Amino acid sequence: ANSAISTSTMTTALERQEEEPTQYPSLFGEVITMAVGASLIHVLVDIRRLARKKGKNAVLSDSDADICMNLPIKFESLYDVLVRNREILVKKLHIFERKFVDIFLDEMMKRPALVQSYKGVTCHYVGDSNPNQECVHAITRSSHNKRVALYFRGSITAKDWLQDVKIIMRKIPNPLVDTYPDQPDSLGVHYGFRDYLYGDAVSLAPNGILEKEKQKKKDESSKNKITEILDQVSFLLRESPDHRFYVSGHSLGGALALIASVEAATRKELTSQPITCVTFGNPKAGNYQFGDALRCLEREKKLRCLNIHHPYDLVPMVPDGICACYICSVQDKSFHHAGMIMKLHADSFDINHSNNQSSFMTKLGKKLFHYVFVLGGIPRILDRHFYGTYTSRLFAQEEELRKLYLNDFYNEKLQTGLYV
Repeated sequence: ANSAISTSTMTTALERQEEEPTQYPSLFGEVITMAVGASLIHVLVDIRRLARKKGKNAVLSDSDADICMNLPIKFESLYDVLVRNREILVKKLHIFERKFVDIFLDEMMKRPALVQSYKGVTCHYVGDSNPNQECVHAITRSSHNKRVALYFRGSITAKDWLQDVKIIMRKIPNPLVDTYPDQPDSLGVHYGFRDYLYGDAVSLAPNGILEKEKQKKKDESSKNKITEILDQVSFLLRESPDHRFYVSGHSLGGALALIASVEAATRKELTSQPITCVTFGNPKAGNYQFGDALRCLEREKKLRCLNIHHPYDLVPMVPDGICACYICSVQDKSFHHAGMIMKLHADSFDINHSNNQSSFMTKLGKKLFHYVFVLGGIPRILDRHFYGTYTSRLFAQEEELRKLYLNDFYNEKLQTGLYV
């Protein structure tokens, strides 16, 4: 049973299926495309690594390599490359990517209508020019869904893991402070995530969409990463002003997506419609003040945020989860989740807002239970966190998720005074 889903929410969703078919898609329609994209970015970057191999080291045919390397990349063309090279890829890709290729192709072959829905999706930018030193992202545009989507890759490289363990809190300028005077000047975020997004961007990769626009200032290349990425998004949205903007990622990618969505939601050119952030298995990205800034954007209907977590995935419990002492629960020093949270069980799910605060002792008890339970299943830790596991569970609950809408949960929380 989905205990957190009220009867009023379910009824409203069913009524709106006919009343507002051109508005936001069902909850399944929103999250499954983000789950596939947040997973496919791993495969895309890895297959582009193989596509760069030439001559006697070549893995793909020249035509298939060109499809993967020349932007924009059409989804149906990439899908055909995966189908044609499935046997080769399961031997050459990294272990998690090859496992996902099998899951993805098996699910897609059972759902030809879903494959059709991806027609019109093109990938306009792949930020993998320096994948061993910078965060990796991709930006797509869908004429079918009228959506521009930004995806961040999760942890793969040694640099990614190094960033993950930098669990010190660091400050970033609060992008809301000029618009909302009650907001603090700065927000606390994870040091490693801050470093990835606010450190200087090494370069604008060749073949990126921004090469269509000449640089007007000599210091353009000194932009930090988040500014560079959001400028790329702005370019696509200027070309397609009727499209909505989505941000997503798995694990590390989900935490980066959260921070990026807060930055994006303060840009006028990106917020003609609410931004939607959907994350999977993400760690906590910032402190309570960061969460409060995100809630402010939710209240103003500039941002919708849904974190999807396996109930026994270790990563969403960190950082700060193991240390349950009171001194580390001080709001501006400890890490907190922000936005709506969906707990995705094997055959059910529940959705609540992260602002539903429990008492300290309740939190302590839950932490101890979770760690005893999770660490007792160490052999399954990687499987619980694997992005393919999230995608499989969403497909398994497609029928129920198609009856619901994310906006109905937000409306219900607004009516019950969550953001007051």
